[in-house]
Amino acid sequence: MPQVVVGVPFTEVPELFRQAVHAVQGATLIEVLEDRALVGRRTTFAARSETTRFTFHARSETTSEIRAESTNGGVFGVASYPGIVLEIGRAVLNELERAAAPKHG
Repeated sequence: MPQVVVGVPFTEVPELFRQAVHAVQGATLIEVLEDRALVGRRTTFAARSETTRFTFHARSETTSEIRAESTNGGVFGVASYPGIVLEIGRAVLNELERAAAPKHG
């Protein structure tokens, strides 16, 4: 399962997550709770809808892990992709890494 480790306490993950989704063009935050979130792809084409489920896990007092898994659906049915993250989910994971990286300079 794709994942990222960020240098923020578990309690700060939901806010970091909101910021990351906001920075990804085409991403829609459907729901964010203290331990999980759901993100969709903004589209006007009803034949396809991409959603990614994220779960948040404390690794220590100062680091957290965020895991992701995508599904794809629409008028042709729903497909689950165990262990796979589609485009929007991958972009959110990348943005989480960037946003949580130590600032230098």
